[in-house]
Amino acid sequence: MLLGWREVQPWLTLQILPVLLFSAWRAGGVDRLDWAVPVCLLAVLFTMSAELVQAAFAWRLAAPELRPRKRWFIGYAVLSTFSYTHFKNMVARQAHLKEALGDRQWRVTPRAAARAVTRR
Repeated sequence: MLLGWREVQPWLTLQILPVLLFSAWRAGGVDRLDWAVPVCLLAVLFTMSAELVQAAFAWRLAAPELRPRKRWFIGYAVLSTFSYTHFKNMVARQAHLKEALGDRQWRVTPRAAARAVTRR
């Protein structure tokens, strides 16, 4: 079950916000939307809260010398909520597309150390 959800979730996350916006538009505004009906709202809240909960646990379990630096944990929570999750899903979607297109060639990029060895 979890393996299947892991593979479907990056594609479903693309649909959550447009579905909610369309529902609000069709109802005549956000204030007229019956928030108990769209299950997508719960999915958005769950998805958006995952990084907040992760940052809270990281702060709670952090080394004592790091715990006073709350800005680091708040910054991580904000950054991961609005960019990292989307980046992670984008990479997963790209991997799915490459697999579907049969692109299985492993491309190793040269590193600086390899260039230094070849110059000798």
